[in-house]
Amino acid sequence: MSSMRLDGLPSAPNGQAAAWEATFYSPSLGRARSYTDSIVEQLPELHKNVFAGPQIEFSGDSFPIAAVKKDTESAYQTALAKAGKTADRFAGQPVLILLEKNTKYTDPAWRIVWGESVSTAVISIFIDASTGEYLDTMH
Repeated sequence: MSSMRLDGLPSAPNGQAAAWEATFYSPSLGRARSYTDSIVEQLPELHKNVFAGPQIEFSGDSFPIAAVKKDTESAYQTALAKAGKTADRFAGQPVLILLEKNTKYTDPAWRIVWGESVSTAVISIFIDASTGEYLDTMH
């Protein structure tokens, strides 16, 4: 799952986003489908509310959605406390929020990224999506 920034809209409150994209995998079907959820319509790519994309082949790591017990707002607050002065220095930068399964951690993790993307991030902080505990910081 990934937050999406939308051009022409003010930034969403910290820990929230104007649009999200998530991929759900069905082991029984061996296929996945991506969904978007947006507060606005920006055709042709983005539809308002929940919109299903086509079924796709999937080869990544998956996890049961029930493993995600902490929301993005609480994950952001935990990450912000850990980021400290680094977050202060980059206030106003875009914040990207990802939910991912990383082989480094047992549970899925929220990844809070200060910057335009993971590759250009000033700092990324991982928060356990099940417990809400801090896991790691990457620069």
